[in-house]
Order: sequence, then structure tokens, then C-alpha cells
Amino acid sequence: MMAAKAKPASLDVASNPSENREPASAGQPAIYLGPDRRDGVRVAARLAGKLISADGFLHPDCTVLDLSLNGARVQISSIIRLPPPAALLLIEEGLLFDAAIAWRRGNETGLVFTSRHDLSEGEPAERPGLRDLWMGWLRARAQRPDEQPAV
Repeated sequence: MMAAKAKPASLDVASNPSENREPASAGQPAIYLGPDRRDGVRVAARLAGKLISADGFLHPDCTVLDLSLNGARVQISSIIRLPPPAALLLIEEGLLFDAAIAWRRGNETGLVFTSRHDLSEGEPAERPGLRDLWMGWLRARAQRPDEQPAV
């Protein structure tokens, strides 16, 4: 049986929904192997966030690694159990995304957004007190002294 010939990746790999990529070795082009399950263009990001449980009691810090209109890939400790449904809060932006957990691999978690709320305009009725909590996080961040580089 003859192996299928891999075709080189296009420059705009995120916008090609009919094909999937395999991570390339350093200096090598990516190759496509099958259907991509991602919906929409995803861009690299390094944003501070919090994952919030449905009851609002659990809100660990996370880093948003990449983001699209429909979902995100976040980095969070694998020992933290995330009960569904969850929400992703982008702290500086004040955007809250209700989300379903699509997958978890090690310290990375994939989220699919189900709705979006701008906390600067108010809070969702189903999450009372979240806007005040967000504003408290913003105040705390603003009061931290700038870290000075070690000499």
C-alpha cells in the first residue's frame, strides 16, 4: 500500500478548515493529515485570564494561549478539576465567555464559547456579583508595584 503524499502547509493555515496540521519539526514546513475540527481563525495570544466555575467559587488563573471568535486554548494546571460548564474571563478586557470544555491535554484546555458578556456594560443575570469581583481584580492589579529587574 502506498503512503499518501503530504502536501505543504499554506501560509494561512488557520483559515483552511478542510485540512488538519501536524506539528512541524523546527525548520520544516507543517503538513496536513486530515479534517480540522477548529471553527474559525485562531490567533496567538498571551492574555491573563481566569476560569470560573458555574457556581463562581472556583476561579483559578490561566493564560490564554490562542483565541478565536468561537473558542480558546488556555494553559492551566492539570491538577485543577474544572466542573462544566465554565466561563473564561479576560481580566484586562473585562470580557466573559461562557464556555464548554472541549478537551484537556496536560496543562492545556480547549474551550468552545457559548456566549459572550462585556462586564464593563453590566453583568449577566445568571452570575450576580461577578462584575464586582472583576473590578476588584482590576484594582488589585493596578495597586501592585512594578517589578524591578534583578541587578
